[in-house]
Amino acid sequence: ARMNWLAEFGPVAPFAIQKPVPNRDGALVTTIIFPGLAHSIPCTLQQWVPGAHPTGDFTLQQVEAVGAMMATLHTYSTTWKATQGSNLPAYDAGNLSREVAQLRTAVTLNLLSADEYDRLEQVSNLITRMTERLGREPTMWGAIHGDLHHGNLLFENTTVHPIDFDHLHTTYYLLDLGTTLYHILHQDAAIRA
Repeated sequence: ARMNWLAEFGPVAPFAIQKPVPNRDGALVTTIIFPGLAHSIPCTLQQWVPGAHPTGDFTLQQVEAVGAMMATLHTYSTTWKATQGSNLPAYDAGNLSREVAQLRTAVTLNLLSADEYDRLEQVSNLITRMTERLGREPTMWGAIHGDLHHGNLLFENTTVHPIDFDHLHTTYYLLDLGTTLYHILHQDAAIRA
C-alpha cells in the first residue's frame, strides 16, 4: 500500500519523493528468499531523491517550505483512494489505548508509579475524546508521512523533499504537524509560528 501511494503521488508531486521502481513483473515489492532464513524479505527499489539534510536549526524559509510541502502532501491525501487490498495501516485511538496498556508493566518494574500510569491513562482518554470530535472527514484524516523531522527532509535550494515513508499510514493530518513541531520546540517563537 505504501509503494502504491508513492507511485501514484510521485508523478503529481511538485517536489521529489522516493518513487518505487517496478520489478520485471511490474510489482513494486519483490520478495527475496534466502536459503536458511525462516522468513522471506520484502524489498523495494526507489528512485534517488536530491538534496541535503538541513544543518542545524531550520531557517524561516526552510520551515515555510516544510509547511507548504506538508500541505501539498495532505491535500493529495484528501483525494487518494486505495486500490482493492492495498489499504494503508491506520493509527487511531485504539492504537493509543493499546500502547498505554502496554506501559502497565512499567509499574510492575517500578519504572513508573501507579499515579504516573494513571495520568498517562487520563491523557490517553482525553486525546481519544478530542480526536473523536475531529471525526474522520478527508479534510482531517488521511495518509500522512508520519515522521517529518530533520533527518527525513532534504533541501534543494528552496524546495524541500520528504524521504523515508516507512511510517506512511492513515490518521489525523495533525500528527504530521505535531511531529514536526515537536522537533523544533527549541527554536524561537517566530519559527514555531
